[in-house]
Amino acid sequence: MVGLFGMSRRTHRRDHRPLALRTVGLVAAVVAAALSVVACGSGGAELGGGSSAAPATAAPTTTTTLAVEARPVRVTPAPWSLATAIQREGLVTDGTSIFMAGGLDRSSVSSAAVTKIDPATGAASSVGTLPVAVHDTQAVWRNGTIVVVGGGSPPVRTDVQSVVPGGAAKVIGQLPHDRADHVVAQVGGTLYALGGVDQASNLDGTVAASTDGGVTWKQVGTLAQAVRYSGVGVWDGQIYLLGGVASASGADTAAIQRFDPKTNQTTVVGQLPQAFSHPTSVQYGPLVFLAGGFVNNVRGTKVQRVDLRSLATTDTGQTLPGPMSDGAAVFIGDTAYLVGGEGADGKASTTVTLLTIG
Repeated sequence: MVGLFGMSRRTHRRDHRPLALRTVGLVAAVVAAALSVVACGSGGAELGGGSSAAPATAAPTTTTTLAVEARPVRVTPAPWSLATAIQREGLVTDGTSIFMAGGLDRSSVSSAAVTKIDPATGAASSVGTLPVAVHDTQAVWRNGTIVVVGGGSPPVRTDVQSVVPGGAAKVIGQLPHDRADHVVAQVGGTLYALGGVDQASNLDGTVAASTDGGVTWKQVGTLAQAVRYSGVGVWDGQIYLLGGVASASGADTAAIQRFDPKTNQTTVVGQLPQAFSHPTSVQYGPLVFLAGGFVNNVRGTKVQRVDLRSLATTDTGQTLPGPMSDGAAVFIGDTAYLVGGEGADGKASTTVTLLTIG
């Protein structure tokens, strides 16, 4: 696939210019008992991105007979697929429905569509249009609104957009500078945008924060290692970046970085088993699942699990139906929906895969 910024998916890992931007796929669910706000992760944190946040409807912890890390994991094809292929989209949930914003279609064109999807049937309906079409963005669900942070059209954008499903869509703010391929997390009501890349192909090692839902932003810190296309998770009020592309040549890192919003300091606190990037990332309590992605420039099918309490990475023994990267995912209850992504042919996919806990 040729990305919108002039690089192929195969070469973009060597020449990571901002064309195949992505929505880290990431996004996260949260243990209800541990949450203090609507969102994924713990410590009241909401993850954003291709993958996006789930409200406090996710996995119970204290009510299960098995510890969360001991519960079995199953990966199966969903009984439905997308009507239109997409990758690098923003994905969020209100705990009942899935909302998809933007993304890159099979013709490598950025989308402005905002779509509501019934997770039981796959039935989809339009609920809005972004003022600015973007992909490789990050989205969060916040107080009944989809907030879409940055991304590329091209060019790489500073725009922060909001959409009330079925209602108004508008640009509500601007990042301090253009940013895509980044991650977004919410801790204590503050949104954080971390890492990514700018239009000039520079890796972005900054951390920007917004205390008003994305309207105004300021730089509050830097990463220990600038990365793009990383996995992401939040636990105990700390934001974790898992792997990612860490050089202009496209080399990946195995580093696990932890950003502390209290001190605005970032520390490398662990290592993944291998350097890794471009996963579909989704969180269930303290566990972040990294599905697919690239190892040694090869797109894979493996589903790994990182426990943010111990930083231990384990292989779930489950695999995706086929090689996939750059998708987005959300948890609703005990089931994550891994939506779209870039398939083995290097193009956007209609595939939807279920990751079920227990």
